[in-house]
Amino acid sequence: MIVGDLKKQHERGVCDRLLYALGVQASFERYGNERDEPDVIYRLGEGSTLGIEVATAYYDDADAKAEWTLARGVRPSPPDGIEARVFRSPDDLLCERAQQELLDKCAKRYSGADCVWFCIEQHGYFTL
Repeated sequence: MIVGDLKKQHERGVCDRLLYALGVQASFERYGNERDEPDVIYRLGEGSTLGIEVATAYYDDADAKAEWTLARGVRPSPPDGIEARVFRSPDDLLCERAQQELLDKCAKRYSGADCVWFCIEQHGYFTL
């Protein structure tokens, strides 16, 4: 699987789970372009389009790298299935990363959809 395909599948999965959790009836229309459209575009029942831009907040860059190298098969899973990680103030780390993503995405202009949502998926295994 190509890295871009894995990323798109991840983004669509995040969006599908969000729409399901909110009870929003929408059908997948297409992936957005890499320039100025949200990551995933859906068609709503009344015919309008909803674009969802996805970002993922990790504890730090090393955590993101560890997860994606494992997902892409660049490195094997740990033998016992567990990777020991030590974080100080994990909730604060996730909040800071989510804020960085929010500032980054809000600075952009999106096209290609009637309405655009922003979704931050938090990968927080150690939060309280």
